[in-house]
Amino acid sequence: MRASHPTLLTVGRAMADHRDAVIQEWTSWLDARVASAGRMPPGTIERELRLLYNIMTESVGPLRRSVNEVWHHAAEHYGRFGAARGLAAGEIVEELQYLRELLIRRIGPVLTPLRQRQAMAIILRLNTILDLSLIHISEPTRPY
Repeated sequence: MRASHPTLLTVGRAMADHRDAVIQEWTSWLDARVASAGRMPPGTIERELRLLYNIMTESVGPLRRSVNEVWHHAAEHYGRFGAARGLAAGEIVEELQYLRELLIRRIGPVLTPLRQRQAMAIILRLNTILDLSLIHISEPTRPY
């Protein structure tokens, strides 16, 4: 089950169109949720979230195979970044699960008009990417 190239481009464009709204909502959720954790400058957190989102956007585009290793390293880095903010691994995982929820809400309407096979391929691709990131975040962190 594979999505066609035009389908991938459509979903990639939709993700890019929703980038700012998703990042803002994700950042707001993090600010409200981890007010007691170690504070990082909001600009730093937003850059980290934007980096993850941009890589994820590329993972459903024509460069999807090339992005896998980059995503692996970005997920490891996000795990270290969360640890630097004083979060436990479970809390970092919860942050990425919230990204999954945001993607479902924002990208779902774009997937609805697609053929069922194509929509399912995209959903499975995004879920696989996020699931793999949860594994990399939970691994013991290595120093840079």
